[in-house]
Amino acid sequence: LSIWIILIIIFIGFVLKSLFSSSLESNFSSKIAKIDIKGEIFSSEPVLEKLEMVRNNSSYKGIIIRLNSPGGAVAPSQEIYQEIMKIRAEGIPVVASINSLGASGAYYIASACDSIVANPGSLVGSMGVIMSMPYLKELYSKIGVDYVTIKAGSMKDVGNPLKKLTPEQEVYLTKLVNTAHDQFINDVAVGRNMHADSIRVYADGRVFNGSTALEYGLVDKLGNLYDALDLCRHMAGVGLETKISPLEDEKRFIDEVFGKIESKMDIKGIAEKSLFMYKMQLN
Repeated sequence: LSIWIILIIIFIGFVLKSLFSSSLESNFSSKIAKIDIKGEIFSSEPVLEKLEMVRNNSSYKGIIIRLNSPGGAVAPSQEIYQEIMKIRAEGIPVVASINSLGASGAYYIASACDSIVANPGSLVGSMGVIMSMPYLKELYSKIGVDYVTIKAGSMKDVGNPLKKLTPEQEVYLTKLVNTAHDQFINDVAVGRNMHADSIRVYADGRVFNGSTALEYGLVDKLGNLYDALDLCRHMAGVGLETKISPLEDEKRFIDEVFGKIESKMDIKGIAEKSLFMYKMQLN
């Protein structure tokens, strides 16, 4: 029985320590949040949750959006862009730091930030929208597969891989893509405080290295992550004591606590001894 009391006391101690440490850090230290966006962008929720956490915690004095992404879906990029614009409007400085790649939807997001810092060799831009679809009718014919479509609505099967696009469908899809492209250009222009026509010149899908992007006004400064940190500190009016704080994906609280316990003690050995004592009591 005594081993269970010891385990409970240790567990409570670690929980209280974790909560107390988090409380102290939250209340007495200022931080610059770092939010990473890596790989293709297909979901906005993880980034939105981190942005919301920063908005609700006054210890965060600024945000660095660290980008290493070729872009992705339109809507998630727009959602993150919109949230960053809201944070900017509240006076919290947001700086984009482009690592190797800040293209397409990633540049869309970067444009919402107060300032963009890129390396001279970073790939930046690719302001375009693309829609691709396969045409497989000949392949299906060779392997003896037929395909029947029953639809209501003339445009319902647009993109059917067994049918070539009709002229009407091609006009429809081109308009759809151009609308998304116009939204991209206009939002970048608003975020960068530039005229849309100035952005449109470079919005043909090309990527630029960081130094060329600086020349064209697509980024504000050449530098690395810590140059972005210095800029964010300056914009926030804080000193070197304000450290960068990476926001990782959240873990379950119970997993985090047990992770800390395992790093301090041999939890496996204690568990085995406890199980042995439990069997002894049953006997």
